[in-house]
Amino acid sequence: MAVGWTNQDLIDRCIFFARRPSGDAEMSKREWYELLTLAQEHWYDTFSVHVPEVLYGTPAQLSTADSGATYTFPGSIHPIGPVEVRAARDSYLLIPSTDWNPHGDFVHEGNLIRMPHGETRTFDDGPYARFITPPDKIDENTPPTLNPPRARILLVYRALVMWASRGAMRDPTTYEVLEQKAWTGDPDMDGDVGIMGGLKRQFFAAGMVSSPAIGRASLG
Repeated sequence: MAVGWTNQDLIDRCIFFARRPSGDAEMSKREWYELLTLAQEHWYDTFSVHVPEVLYGTPAQLSTADSGATYTFPGSIHPIGPVEVRAARDSYLLIPSTDWNPHGDFVHEGNLIRMPHGETRTFDDGPYARFITPPDKIDENTPPTLNPPRARILLVYRALVMWASRGAMRDPTTYEVLEQKAWTGDPDMDGDVGIMGGLKRQFFAAGMVSSPAIGRASLG
């Protein structure tokens, strides 16, 4: 079995845990890639709720094609999970609201934000958003992007759950248990908090609010 977390590494692990022969006539590489793609979509959704920080990208500027009535995310993507929107790269946070509230900053509509109350608004250098980009389809030329790389074992277990569930031909329970233990820890092993617990505890004081009196959260 290969060492690493690339495209082929994930397939090698799927074949290893499924105990399938090399050159398996039942499951082609294309089919394994399809299951791994679905698995990555599943875990992107889950990570975006519990540990979005590991998937956030660099803040990017939104664009308007209607004089400031709406601003679209780059590539017209539909971001996953929590989204931060700022008036400029180094400016204040814009607050999401409802369309009927003229005092709100914007309304979220899928792949864009809209200025509420039918108004328009322009920005000197913005707005900027920090968000999670949906993952691409995994194939021979497109690697998995779930981070950190060691968490990609979850893609293997989820793909195996779907493989075993196809046509109700096999029992997926073994893979479901492996997946659950990898994600939240083994309840029979003291101190095992799983991938989720480790990521949630990675940075001490994460989420604390800085004091205006000192400018930054740190005192250094």
